[in-house]
Amino acid sequence: MLATSSVASSVIVLGPRIRCSDCHCATTWQSPCLGEWSTAVSSADIHPVTLADLTFSSSSDTISFLNKTFSRHDLTHDALAQLRLVLGQFVERHSDTDELPSSRVQEELRRICNDSLGTEASKLEAFILALTMLEPYLSRTGNLLSWFELVISTMLDAEGTKKDLFKQTEDFVLTSVAFDKDATDASRRSSTSKILISKLIQEFLKRTKALSDGIVATTVRAQNRSQQELQALVVQVGRRHPQELFSSLEEPLLNPTTRFHALELLSAWLKQQHPHLHVVAETSVVDILLKCLMNDRSTMMISIALQCLLMLLPHIPATVASQLPRLFLIYSRCLCWEKFSASSSMAQRNIVTDDTAKDESDDEHDQLFSIDPSWQVVISVPDVTDSPAPELLSYFTYLYGLYPLNFTNYIRKPRKYLKQIDFPGAEDFDLDQNIIRSRTEQYQSAHLLHSNFFNITPEEELVDNRWLKAEPAEVVAECLGLYSGNYPFPPVSHSALDGTLPVLPASPTSSQRPELRLAERKHSQDSGLLPQSPSSASLAPSMESALSKPSTTATLNNDTIFLQRELMVIRNELNFERHLKQQHAAAIGQLKRDRIKAVTVEAETATLINTNRTLVRKLTEATKFNEKLQKETQSRKTYAMQRDDQLNAKIRSLRSALVDQEALEASLSKAHADIEVLRQLVVESESRERRMTEQVASQAEATEELRQLRQQLQECREREAETSSGGVRLERELEDSRALALDRQQENQRLKDQIADFQRRLSAIGVDGVNDDIDSEHSKGTAMQHDLEEARAKYDSIQRGWIKANRELQDSRNRYDDLLRALKSRRVGGILVSSHATQLADDKEDNLWSGPPVGGINDSLDGEVGEHRQGAKLEGSFPSNRPSRVEVLEQRIEDRGLLSRSEDSSRQRGAPSELDAR
Repeated sequence: MLATSSVASSVIVLGPRIRCSDCHCATTWQSPCLGEWSTAVSSADIHPVTLADLTFSSSSDTISFLNKTFSRHDLTHDALAQLRLVLGQFVERHSDTDELPSSRVQEELRRICNDSLGTEASKLEAFILALTMLEPYLSRTGNLLSWFELVISTMLDAEGTKKDLFKQTEDFVLTSVAFDKDATDASRRSSTSKILISKLIQEFLKRTKALSDGIVATTVRAQNRSQQELQALVVQVGRRHPQELFSSLEEPLLNPTTRFHALELLSAWLKQQHPHLHVVAETSVVDILLKCLMNDRSTMMISIALQCLLMLLPHIPATVASQLPRLFLIYSRCLCWEKFSASSSMAQRNIVTDDTAKDESDDEHDQLFSIDPSWQVVISVPDVTDSPAPELLSYFTYLYGLYPLNFTNYIRKPRKYLKQIDFPGAEDFDLDQNIIRSRTEQYQSAHLLHSNFFNITPEEELVDNRWLKAEPAEVVAECLGLYSGNYPFPPVSHSALDGTLPVLPASPTSSQRPELRLAERKHSQDSGLLPQSPSSASLAPSMESALSKPSTTATLNNDTIFLQRELMVIRNELNFERHLKQQHAAAIGQLKRDRIKAVTVEAETATLINTNRTLVRKLTEATKFNEKLQKETQSRKTYAMQRDDQLNAKIRSLRSALVDQEALEASLSKAHADIEVLRQLVVESESRERRMTEQVASQAEATEELRQLRQQLQECREREAETSSGGVRLERELEDSRALALDRQQENQRLKDQIADFQRRLSAIGVDGVNDDIDSEHSKGTAMQHDLEEARAKYDSIQRGWIKANRELQDSRNRYDDLLRALKSRRVGGILVSSHATQLADDKEDNLWSGPPVGGINDSLDGEVGEHRQGAKLEGSFPSNRPSRVEVLEQRIEDRGLLSRSEDSSRQRGAPSELDAR
């Protein structure tokens, strides 16, 4: 026998080959029979096999499996799990889109549906499960619509508890309409999805109409349940495919016979508040709702359409900016509803009708507020009692909350507002601004002043992007936050009790807020009257007639139909109330989340502050400890660097001391040699100076010439100060001497010419008388020649003396500069000679040419060298009136000039003797 486990995904099969106990058919691993099994092998051959190891690749295997499954009397959850696994495996094997699907599986499903299903809920559930698993396979055959209709009708006609059956039907519907927008066959699947959704909506409308008309094949409760199940399916489909549902609702909304029930379905779906309801802007549903509100004359139709529009407005607040004129006209139309209500009298219509439009015919009256002439107007919904007027409080609140400036401008002067925006047909509308203002005051007094009146203009309000990123709950909360809760209720008139319309619209009783309902109830209790709602006012006569008249089948049917209509109206009101409750709950939830987030952020901030304080304290301690470590490390580094510097300094000092010692030794030996040379030069110079001084003292006769030479020297000094060069002066003197020599030569030549002339004359006249004259003239010429030669020799001697003195002076200065540089670069005890020592050396240089005797100079130089060797600081004082180096040089030149003059004078004294000797 077969042993099945409790796990739905596996089954234990005994033996390598198995045999069915019912049909005794031998099967293989590829096509097992899932009935009760027996085996022909011993128990030693038993081993487990899972369904994942069994493959169903062919249609015949799948058909055989379906036959065995639906031939059983009872299908458990394990059997359904096996059915799901097997059919999923079959669909996966035939998932190739290029493969042509076989019709054998569909024929077998039709046969099972006709023969084996019956009314058992378990088999119906299994059959819908099989269709759900085979949906990809069936969609490629083109027969998915027929199976879809069959499943819907099967689910609706089933009796008993249908929770699991409805769940399977919902899975089948959602699987059938689902598609991937990025798939290659997305367009085909999208069109199929729209067709299936339209079919589902048509089935809902058909059953709803049959229920409203009293055409019921079963009990009213079963029919209501079927209607609610279809509505739940539509809502579930709309959750996943909102745009397709909107597109499918367009046709029922355009049809006047199905418009009311389509609006009921739309209201039931909008109550769920799907997050993607903003896609309605991509369809024409909003435009259809506006046309309905602008053209239809049924109060119930207008009320439910207005509820749908109010539930859509929070999702498209920025999109409706272009539809504001139509929204405002709808407000005016509902505000003056007596003009369009079928139950209004002519007097009531004349109250809200402009004087220019009172004389118009009924046909013209029907065209008022008509935007689309082709629109099929619904005057009244059959078997539904219209309320006195549509409820406008919520509509006013939304319009005032979304666009307050434009709305108040319209209320102030409606026709002027329409003309300003160039709305077509602005002159054709019957707009009595006095009635619009007076009836709006009751709503205006119940609302707070909007902040936009202080911030923006009406033009800026239309282009303001504050609604682009706002959530629907935020829009609802902001709009309803303007309501102050002080709505005035007018007293109930006798006309309301009689069922006639009052002059002013009665207070709205449907779709109001809970506080309004409580206020109305309190007002009714105070006045001794119950609140008159459309449902209660119409229900009372029917109940009285039901109690007074004998109970018949026709009367019960009429009452049932009436109650069904009233139930629909109450459901619509309940949907809107639930919508508001959900929006309030969403807003409250958002506020709670914001509050929790703020508290959480505050707590986290406090925690962060405490943690930050702790971390700051730890950071401060760590910083102090780090600074302490850094100071210790720095002190150690400083001590180590100091020790290294000391050692390096000692090493460098030792090395430099050795180098300086060698350099000083070399410099010292050179300095000694230079000192000896300079000493000799100084001795020679002093001896020469002494001789020259003695010669100057003995040359008294050369005083006048010395004076002239001094005068010339003074002039040379002046020229030297001007030109800063002594050579220029000497060159000028040389030129003067040369010019003088040239004059003397010219004079000598002239004298020679005269002598030659005298000789010619003497030769002509006679020699005796003029010999004396010749001798005298000859002596004069000789004396002049001697003077010239003496002056030239004197000049040459001066020039040679100056050149020699200058050369000696330059050599002495060069040798002294070398010695001075050697002294400056010499180190004494590892320390260079200071600037004071250098100045001292310069002073010594100046004193070299004008200072003390030779012995004193040598002693001072030796003393300085000794002091440098001992490392002592060079100090000394010098006379402040010592002559400068230029003055010393000039004095030397002057002395040499005197010497040269004395030599010349001595030669001059000896010259006459030589001349006489000649």
